[in-house]
Amino acid sequence: MRFLVPTLALVHLTVVTGFLLDHTCLIGTTCTCTSTEILCNNQGLDNVPSFKINGRNTSIDLLDMSANNITVLTTNAFTSLGAYVTSSLRIDVSDNKIRVIEDGCFNGLEDMIVTLDLSHNNLQGIPTAVASLSKIRVLKVEFNPIIALDSFVLSRIGNTLENISITLDRFKRWPNELHFLFKLKELTVYNFNSPIIRNSDFHYITQILSLSSIELSHSPLEEFPGTICDMSNLNSLNIANNAFVDRTVEFFSICHAPLNPIRTLSMHSNNFDVLPDIGKIFPNIEHLNFSDNNLRYLNNELTAMSRLISLDLNNNRLAHFPSTLDTLTPSLQVLYLRNNSLIDIDNKALTSLASLQMLFLDMNPLEYIGANAFHTNTALKTLSLSSTRLSTVPCALASITLQNVAYTNTTVDLTNNNIDCDCKMKCLSNLNLQKFEFVGNPECAQPSTAIVDFIQTIIKASVCHT
Repeated sequence: MRFLVPTLALVHLTVVTGFLLDHTCLIGTTCTCTSTEILCNNQGLDNVPSFKINGRNTSIDLLDMSANNITVLTTNAFTSLGAYVTSSLRIDVSDNKIRVIEDGCFNGLEDMIVTLDLSHNNLQGIPTAVASLSKIRVLKVEFNPIIALDSFVLSRIGNTLENISITLDRFKRWPNELHFLFKLKELTVYNFNSPIIRNSDFHYITQILSLSSIELSHSPLEEFPGTICDMSNLNSLNIANNAFVDRTVEFFSICHAPLNPIRTLSMHSNNFDVLPDIGKIFPNIEHLNFSDNNLRYLNNELTAMSRLISLDLNNNRLAHFPSTLDTLTPSLQVLYLRNNSLIDIDNKALTSLASLQMLFLDMNPLEYIGANAFHTNTALKTLSLSSTRLSTVPCALASITLQNVAYTNTTVDLTNNNIDCDCKMKCLSNLNLQKFEFVGNPECAQPSTAIVDFIQTIIKASVCHT
């Protein structure tokens, strides 16, 4: 009888907690187990524990051991996990201190591991043990002090690998070993330590016909790699955070024909003074990130971007609303203009942007918005005006309400402004507050009341009309 109470308590706990207790980690750690995941992240572990799970219908597809103190992955480190994996497995051992991965580390899981995250460790190369992974598709080794690449390893995983991210800050010349990854779809390279990539070296990458996405970022690149112009299947290009400087529009003149497939282009965090010849070379671009440059105006390069859906111009030096945005009438839905030098938005600035859904004007010295500035923006769902110099709620909000489609609400951010609530706001007397959501319930600087309450109790009560 002395065992009756604990037994009954255990039965009761099983009924109450169900799923969690059904898959208990019996590995002497504080790891958490479910039927599909083992979560051992941020537990202070210095080695891989022996895995044992108490539960039925277990099919583990994720082992997360990130943010621990592991320095060595030994032979058979993950072998005990094999009993609980039925198909594919993702292993994350990022943010450790791993400097050695022994051969045989992945014994028993060679045909199961599809994703391996080794980023943010102390590896000097891609370990030989990785060559045994016959079905690996994603390999992350960025932010390791890699000094050399092993042709044998890359040739072995080249039959299946689709995505690799790697840091090359110890390389002065592009590593030719990467061309063994002939099934690659996405290539991400950080911190390549040279201002140029020789065409003769990069040529092998351009011959990978499956490659659709390239990122070459956080590097001191000064010249655009011309061989990229020959890539017929590339649809995403990220050359952000480099040292590109251009005061003319001929940056891409090295390309003799348009790169029609590219839909996404990121060139943020460089030193461009003018918008280069993007529209000419990328006529089908849909998403352009040109934030964190030195643009003071927009030239006519936008005229060729008739399919642009989103445009990010945050953190530039634009002092006037770009008049060339008129050319984006058919398509532009999202426009970021945060932290520029815009002072006013007149009634004509947005007239042609009938498809615009999201507009971000935060952190501009904005003082005035025309009463009919949003009159034609009938699809506008998000309007962000935080941290500006607006002293009143723009009358233009009323035109959004009158024009907007019935099922759409508009979210407005007026936080961190010095709004004086007075009878200047009587233009909002017909504002349909049910169609607006004001982020953070912003308050008037004076009187001390919420802006929404002031509109409701003072403006709509016709106090200002007497």
